[in-house]
Amino acid sequence: MRLSSLSLSFLVLFSSPVFLSSASADTSPQLKRVMLSSAGVGYFEYESDVEGPTTLTLSIPRNQIDDVLKSMTIDGANGGAVSVRMPDDEPLEKGFSDFLFTPDSLESPARLLSELRGAEVSIEGPRSIKGKLMSVEAETVTLDNDKGTQNRYRVSLITSEGLKQAILQDVQSLHFEDEKLRNQLNQALTLMATAQENGPRQLDIVLSGKGKRQVKIGYVVSTPVWKVAYRVQLDKADRAHLQGWAILENTSGRDWKDVELTLLSGNPIAFRQPLYQSYYVDRPVVPVETLNHQLPLIDKGELDGRSQLNQYAMQKQARPMAAPNQLNGGQFLAAPTALMVRSEDEKDIRETDVSQSAPQAEAIENQSQIVLKLPEHQTIASGQSMMTPIIDRDIPAVRHTLLSNNKPIVAVEIANQSTTGLPPGAITFYDGTVDTTYLGDGQIGALPVGEKRLVGFASDLNVRIIRDAPTTKELYSASVNSGVVQIKNSVRQTTTYRLKSSAKEKRIVVLDIPRRANETLVEPKADASGISLIQNGYRIRHSLAAGQEETLNIVTESVKLESLSFEQMQNIDRNSLDFYMRTIIQNGAMDDETKKIFRQIASMRQPSIDADDAIASFQDSREVIISEQKRLRENLAQVPNGSDLQKRYLKQMEQQEDKMDALLSQIETEKDKKAKADVALKVWLNSN
Repeated sequence: MRLSSLSLSFLVLFSSPVFLSSASADTSPQLKRVMLSSAGVGYFEYESDVEGPTTLTLSIPRNQIDDVLKSMTIDGANGGAVSVRMPDDEPLEKGFSDFLFTPDSLESPARLLSELRGAEVSIEGPRSIKGKLMSVEAETVTLDNDKGTQNRYRVSLITSEGLKQAILQDVQSLHFEDEKLRNQLNQALTLMATAQENGPRQLDIVLSGKGKRQVKIGYVVSTPVWKVAYRVQLDKADRAHLQGWAILENTSGRDWKDVELTLLSGNPIAFRQPLYQSYYVDRPVVPVETLNHQLPLIDKGELDGRSQLNQYAMQKQARPMAAPNQLNGGQFLAAPTALMVRSEDEKDIRETDVSQSAPQAEAIENQSQIVLKLPEHQTIASGQSMMTPIIDRDIPAVRHTLLSNNKPIVAVEIANQSTTGLPPGAITFYDGTVDTTYLGDGQIGALPVGEKRLVGFASDLNVRIIRDAPTTKELYSASVNSGVVQIKNSVRQTTTYRLKSSAKEKRIVVLDIPRRANETLVEPKADASGISLIQNGYRIRHSLAAGQEETLNIVTESVKLESLSFEQMQNIDRNSLDFYMRTIIQNGAMDDETKKIFRQIASMRQPSIDADDAIASFQDSREVIISEQKRLRENLAQVPNGSDLQKRYLKQMEQQEDKMDALLSQIETEKDKKAKADVALKVWLNSN
């Protein structure tokens, strides 16, 4: 029992409360406005009526501090100075750097007293003692009647009367006489209480303005993404009724009471930045200059005129530590974000085609997002979700049969004829022609004003579509213009779709055809009725009569253009010529005019190619002779002058020289042939 009393005494002594000055008793602004974005962030706006200089207090979760520092705005300072103060986020060790003890010292009274030797204390217990701490020693004593042992601590104090001791467990109270030490202990416990990583941080907003005024405080923090779920009820005509519901959650940790709630659909750029951390720059250590034993430097001369000052080059390197002590600023601590923008022009853009059966959100669209303001203030308790209608209107909706993954799907083409876009979301389809009947589910992306989307929701059991394997045909064509041969390589791909309907009414079949790079639609014509361009492809609408079976051919063409100049033709060797003559011309992949052009090129290039081959052959023969002459010269150096063997080698050398002269003459002849052939080819090219 005495141990419990002692612990309580220490708690009371070391944990005095922190008082915050304020002009009013209630310093908590009231939440009035919430804007939730589909980008996973939300804008929260608080209001408070104040008079004169005052301090407003907000409690912010630790994981939201960075976002608040980045985005907070304050309106209503009335020309006075504004500052925001909060606890440091420095490590405990840094906060304890000026104390006489460490955070570990506060784990137990015995450990704290051991580290505060020399401190003057007053002890109340079985006897009163006042003196300076000398030591705290652990000891083990045996209980009476041999009932075991007990661990206890003996505290020794130096008093004016000498050394006195007390058992720590028997002490009822212990008081530190030094006021500075007592303040340090209180500060230390406050630091430890606020050092929890996920604990909230208290922001004090200090306003020095004058007079009565309303202050608005807003910031952007991370929130759950709100969702949209649509209901579409189809009727007999090409119309449907669309209803959209928003699903959202309050995970802010505080209740939303009678707040203005706005939903934003868009994709704004949002990021986090660790502004609550402290950053320091490492600086180089420069030695202190001294005059003692200063020796002259030894001159080693200049090195390419470059100094050696790079020896102490500084590298700046930032390392994170912890947080700012306070944030000073003017009326606005950050620029308003996109979540807050509502221009006067946009206020006139309202949704007009609205059913009066249920209230819906006021829709405004700006350049980057759709703003949906709920018509009434909302109350949502912390930890609760809400579903509320935001769209309720009639829309054009035409049924089609869409080929998706080679399967016919019943799809509805939804047109947005309103004045604002529709957010993306899931759609549940119902048939409202007789009784409400569930048809299926679909999904729609963002739908801008004036655009249409096909949304599939069920298999079409009355239409069969078979896609045959595509066939490919390659065709070359060529023309000569200004000395250059233009070659066009066309690849046509034909895909046949066989359509069969057992329905009692006409069907509009929609085929989405992929489109590769440089590919165009040849059949049907790309500009024909029912053909539209979609991302990475074409959309083809085909009317299929009731109970009919039809065949639809889709032909696409990709074209590759090449140019063949005279200089490039000179690089055509025999193998390339064989390719054009045998592979292309003979397989019928050219029209007659193109074949004529390539045959003419081949016939005019043939003499030049033959000449090149002949020159290469003569050059090989010369190399053989040169090698043989080298051997003969080496042999002549080894035989006696005037010998029969010398005469024989000399005769062979003479014969080799004759052959060399003949080869050189033949090479020149072939070069003339090649030149004449090239000139003839160039003249022919330029004449066309």
